[in-house]
Amino acid sequence: MSNRGRKRVFTSLLLVVFIFLFFSSRLLVINQVTGCDDCSENQIEWVQSYSGQVKSGGSSMIQTLAGGFVITGNDYLDEFDDDVLLLKTDSEGAMVWNKTYGGTDSDRARQVIQTSDGGFALAGSTSSFGCCGVASMYLIKTDSEGNKEWEGIYGGFYYDAAYGLVQTEDNGFALAGITYSYGAGQYDAYLVKTDSVGIMEWNYTYSGVWSGTQYDGAYAVIQTNDGGFALAGFTSFGYPDMFLVKVDSEGGEEWIKSYGGLDSDTAYAIIQTNDNGFALAGFTKAVGSGESDMLLVKTNSTGYMEWYQTFGGSEYENAHTLIQTLDGGYALAGSTSSGDFDMFFVKTNSTGSMEWNCTYGGENADGAFSLIQTSNISYVILGSSTTEPVELFTLNNYEFWLIKIKDPSSIDATVSSFVISIVSSNLILIFYKIKSKKRKKN
Repeated sequence: MSNRGRKRVFTSLLLVVFIFLFFSSRLLVINQVTGCDDCSENQIEWVQSYSGQVKSGGSSMIQTLAGGFVITGNDYLDEFDDDVLLLKTDSEGAMVWNKTYGGTDSDRARQVIQTSDGGFALAGSTSSFGCCGVASMYLIKTDSEGNKEWEGIYGGFYYDAAYGLVQTEDNGFALAGITYSYGAGQYDAYLVKTDSVGIMEWNYTYSGVWSGTQYDGAYAVIQTNDGGFALAGFTSFGYPDMFLVKVDSEGGEEWIKSYGGLDSDTAYAIIQTNDNGFALAGFTKAVGSGESDMLLVKTNSTGYMEWYQTFGGSEYENAHTLIQTLDGGYALAGSTSSGDFDMFFVKTNSTGSMEWNCTYGGENADGAFSLIQTSNISYVILGSSTTEPVELFTLNNYEFWLIKIKDPSSIDATVSSFVISIVSSNLILIFYKIKSKKRKKN
């Protein structure tokens, strides 16, 4: 049979299979699934590791106005004592200085921002200070060199922790997290507003439809274009769902939405999109193709879901960080165990369809916690490595690193691939598209 004949037979078989899957009553899921491609050497501009300079891991990163990077996390001392860490690098990721803050118990930072005066603010939790030996929300303000100017502690008699932080339009701060001390549920999403020197002005708790009996929490907060705030996290009465809360500038609840299925779904990141809607990223066990997948949800300005996409292989994937890219698409980073336990980066177009992805890691478990786009084609990612699977907000004795990667389309002779799978109860089809630069004949 000629090559042309083989191609016709192959095409006919594919068409038959597609028709069968489309009309089959046993069809379960139509879903985009990524092929986990290692970041090529040509994609990696540089990598910086801080394992020999500090003892633990980073959870949040920003690019400074001067072009360097600032990382926060925790400096692990022993099982019962870790301090808040702040580390400054130059534009190539080389460490310039690092500072630690805290007492004799566990103190952690989960979010860093650069403030309007050129300094920095860090939010997390402290067990060294506050009440009763349990964690309280912790806010630290420093100057541009990391010297502490003041700190604020917020909470009650039980566990309270901040996971998200934003400087507000009036130069105050808004911290979002979880409270056991206040609210109607087992624990609730918690929003604290302070003035410019950390004095609390107001605080509110928020819960879902089963208020008083469920578990709710916020992992991220943004100030919205109308001066209010949006919080993202989880709400659960049984399995958790993604949780989106919109409030006004005084913390008054405007609306609450949840997104999920018959298993666990959680949001770790939120952004307001160019069209004044919202995008949330996290993980799902309710939809997708593996044990858990990255989940990207896009809503309109009132929280109505417009679309969602999942990304992952046959094992566990999770998105910890999300940005809208300069071309109007999205970039997510987190972790994958489909293959090795590696950092996982996904770039999509404006409707969430994957354009490319790559993984990075070594012998240990690796994951990404923060992401910045530095140009049209370049991204800097904060990641951590440990001998245990990487979980967000539970950094103990991790090594952490920065990596700068480029869009593969900007590199000559790049091999890129996408994988689209249609999953039914009895068949999985995977298609690869290979692009390469043609060689000239001698």
